[in-house]
Amino acid sequence: MRKTCFMVPMMLLLAATAFAGGTRVPAVLPSGAQESAEVLHIGNSDYLNANDVVRWLSATREWDGELEKLTLKFQGHLLRLTVDTRWVQWDKSSYQGPDAPLYRASSLWIPVSVFTRTLPVESGLRMRWDGTPRRLVAGVASTTPTASAPGAVPAGPGLAAAVLEEQPDRSILTLTFGGPAGLERESTQRSNFSLRFRSAPPVPGFKLASNKARLIKSLDVTSGGKDAVIKMTLPPDAVGYVVEHLSNPERWKIAFSSSVDALEGGKLTAFQMPGTRMPSRAARVVIDPGHGGSDGGAGGHNLSEASLALDLARAVKAELEKDGQVTVFLTREADVEVPARRRAELANAQRAELVLSIHADGAPGPRVSGFQLVSWPVSGISSSGASRPGSRAGSMDLVAWEDVPARHARASEALARDLESSLMEVWQDGSRGLAKGKLLPLEGLDMPAVMVECGTLTASADAQRLANASEVTRLAGALADGIRHHLAHTPRGESLP
Repeated sequence: MRKTCFMVPMMLLLAATAFAGGTRVPAVLPSGAQESAEVLHIGNSDYLNANDVVRWLSATREWDGELEKLTLKFQGHLLRLTVDTRWVQWDKSSYQGPDAPLYRASSLWIPVSVFTRTLPVESGLRMRWDGTPRRLVAGVASTTPTASAPGAVPAGPGLAAAVLEEQPDRSILTLTFGGPAGLERESTQRSNFSLRFRSAPPVPGFKLASNKARLIKSLDVTSGGKDAVIKMTLPPDAVGYVVEHLSNPERWKIAFSSSVDALEGGKLTAFQMPGTRMPSRAARVVIDPGHGGSDGGAGGHNLSEASLALDLARAVKAELEKDGQVTVFLTREADVEVPARRRAELANAQRAELVLSIHADGAPGPRVSGFQLVSWPVSGISSSGASRPGSRAGSMDLVAWEDVPARHARASEALARDLESSLMEVWQDGSRGLAKGKLLPLEGLDMPAVMVECGTLTASADAQRLANASEVTRLAGALADGIRHHLAHTPRGESLP
């Protein structure tokens, strides 16, 4: 994580011809010179300081410290952002983006992607991020096709052409668009690699140059409403991929490789959660298989919660420890009963980055099904210690055992969201949402912690899934991917507030 200074001249922000095919955006930004602004780099994303954004918009701001929500009002518009939440409210509509605002170093940081990908073009705040001089440029690509030179890709807002290319150790797919296309990687599983490009459907006359590519078994390009969706199936010898963004014209190149050396050398991303980059030193994770021994937990359709939890925990451990960058500790490794307080003490002794407590549900009625993630509710206790009315500045309050998880409530919620996103890749319609609760398996845990109910054993469809060994393996892989993604996007030793 580093900070870089860059200049954002406001005249550039208002330029209607800042790049070829540009059209004027409603001038919601003030004119005049702009002071330098800081950019925060976390992982593969860039963030702007909220104070600079407020100044650019000449906005009035409201800050809700309890909900960690910033509301900006300017020229009759409303923009609302919440820490650790990818949903952004613009006037009366909400939009989900790839990155969430963060609270770092006593400042609120807003993702650049809010202005380049999340907000709709019609908002007037949709901009282009020019990565070389590092500045935001107003204007969006023309939505009216224009005449072009012979052989050139016609101008337009959508996907104009796709070309496959075969090289000795890789296959390359090059996508050319008539205007800015925001990339979302919906699935990076080898058997179901799926990319979505926002506001970029295939334009009339779109063509796919189907040169044979060994590492792409199947390729399908469809229109997902206003988006372009590209789905691919890759063979087992494809070990990783790399995505490159080019401009003039707007192009995205996705290369798949069978070179293990390139993967180990960091030149490729392995097939896992998008954007994942594991920390430089081994992370420590605690997996807590619920119940055990005389406490069998829920049951149904000849399945036992205690047995399923242990099988899943072992599979998640094996998956996480594959690359040697994560060390996993299980609170129980056999069918034995371990008291809840003892589990928390064991986890705390590991000084782990996070805890995942694995359970399965049971319900008297057949309608309850699917998985659910539960984290500790947010209270007045922060990650830096307890804060209670009447406490002196700089004093240290003792925190009750049952309140310890509240110190990490925000980070736990972020972990739950990462796990839900990952699970939905293998169980698309299975989520029962995120819940908050002061549950026994989470009590006393002094690190981000989440309890997952991996299905409902009394629901026949869930039981059929959980009785299938290959499905259990897929669930374990998804849980491991969610954990990797969370570790990659939470700097070590830095807890989300």
